[in-house]
Amino acid sequence: ISLMLAFLFIVLAGTILLAGSVYYRQVEKHYREEVERKLSAVTELKVDEILQWREERQADASVLHNNETIIKLVRRTHQYSADKEARRLLKEWLVKFQNHYHYKNVLFVDPSGTIKLSAIGTVPDAYPEIKKRVHRLKSWERIVFIDFYRSEPEKPVGLMILVPVLNHKQKLGVLVLLIDPSTFLYPLLQRWPTPSKTGETLLIRREDDKVVFLNELKYQENTALGLRLPLKNDTLPAARAARGFEGVMEGMDYRGKSVIASVRAVPESPWFMVARIDTAEILEPVRQRFWVMLFFVVVLIAGAGIMVWLIWQWQRGLFNRRELDAARRLQPARKDSGWPS
Repeated sequence: ISLMLAFLFIVLAGTILLAGSVYYRQVEKHYREEVERKLSAVTELKVDEILQWREERQADASVLHNNETIIKLVRRTHQYSADKEARRLLKEWLVKFQNHYHYKNVLFVDPSGTIKLSAIGTVPDAYPEIKKRVHRLKSWERIVFIDFYRSEPEKPVGLMILVPVLNHKQKLGVLVLLIDPSTFLYPLLQRWPTPSKTGETLLIRREDDKVVFLNELKYQENTALGLRLPLKNDTLPAARAARGFEGVMEGMDYRGKSVIASVRAVPESPWFMVARIDTAEILEPVRQRFWVMLFFVVVLIAGAGIMVWLIWQWQRGLFNRRELDAARRLQPARKDSGWPS
């Protein structure tokens, strides 16, 4: 009987442990799938926000592109350098446009890249970059969006839009819209839509055999265009994204921390979006459930042990009573037979 009860306890304890293990695995799987769905949703949201931001900048530039009023004013200043009224009106246009659409600066440069008018009246840090980009213009028929750049290592990161000004195919100059990403784009990227300690979105692009981080990161400073990591790193979500992977993956981030990340390309751009969160944060609620589950497993096993012990005690008591009854039945028989008591 003792062996049977011991076997019963082992079976009960094993069943409880197995049920607890299956339950924990299901909880972990369900929670991980939920986190992956949320990460994918964050990636989609951020990509849509960036696309909307780009469309708005494109719409801003379209206001200036092939604008007859601008062309007439530029032509007057181009043909008659002493036409102060035309310069004043063009400057007013630039100032109003810069203030209304919140650009860092709006300039008019001639075809050689020399600044003729500036909305804020100062030569921008990006002047060498402006001159280089104007010289490289291949088409004067369309608006050109210039990706993230830094004119010098110590200078801030910027973007720009070039709006060529043509008068019947005559190149009059270029309107330059300078964008400071720290005023809107970086805050947009840094906003995480749900409560999270480690959630972070990264905007990256590929340059040769490196993946370049375009925005300022949560756990490192001066990373925009400064942090460059090997493209061949298979565990780095940003590197996988730059090589064309899209979806959810586990890996190690730029800090060497284990993360789960959702990656996606930003359409019509060289950019890729990565939304990542530390694995430790993801598993924290699951671990809390594990300890609660472990408590109940221990209680249930202890309960099973107590139940088996009570059965054993009952069986032992029953056996002892049977032995005692048998002994009592034998005692009168012994007296009748004359045996010494």
